[in-house]
Amino acid sequence: MCSVDYNAYTLDVNPKPEGEKTNLRTTGCHIHIGYTNPNVESSVYLVKCLDATLGLASVIMDDDDKRRQLYGKAGCLRLTSYGVEYRVLSGYFIKSKAIMSKMYDLLRFAIYVYNNNFSIPPESLIIDTINNNNKELAATLLYDYFASLNGTIKSIVAPYIKDKEEDTISFTDPEIYSIIDRIRGGWIPPMPNGEVILNEAI
Repeated sequence: MCSVDYNAYTLDVNPKPEGEKTNLRTTGCHIHIGYTNPNVESSVYLVKCLDATLGLASVIMDDDDKRRQLYGKAGCLRLTSYGVEYRVLSGYFIKSKAIMSKMYDLLRFAIYVYNNNFSIPPESLIIDTINNNNKELAATLLYDYFASLNGTIKSIVAPYIKDKEEDTISFTDPEIYSIIDRIRGGWIPPMPNGEVILNEAI
């Protein structure tokens, strides 16, 4: 029997899927992340950063709109002795090496967002976008917050974003603009080496 999982936004136990009421069966791609001195507060916020990046991107990349009727809604997690298990993604993300590579890049970027305390979209929009598989809103949020900082995100949202100027973002964090200026000059952001350490096994 599977252990319960939790909702990062309510901190409540997620309802058990009622699989006996349907013949729908799904598979997931769960990501395990370990970091120094794991605690509930850090794990919960890390999952929110994962939702804001990888979770939103998954809405665009994965055309399955049925799995979340049962499973994998925004913020789905399990707390572990070494950190956290992120349980939002479907089995689509192990379909090919190319897709897995994009997933891994977005995972590393989510940890970078977490470690540097970057702004993320409002929680209510993240939840609505993921739970309702809203591709257009996912693309808008990713573009506005992160497309200037991550090439994978920029390529994912490109088909949905045609009327916005390149490198435009909707918030005013001086550190973000400083980073963007350095990226334009050829600077590559360092990968996180702080308190969150990514396990090699996912």
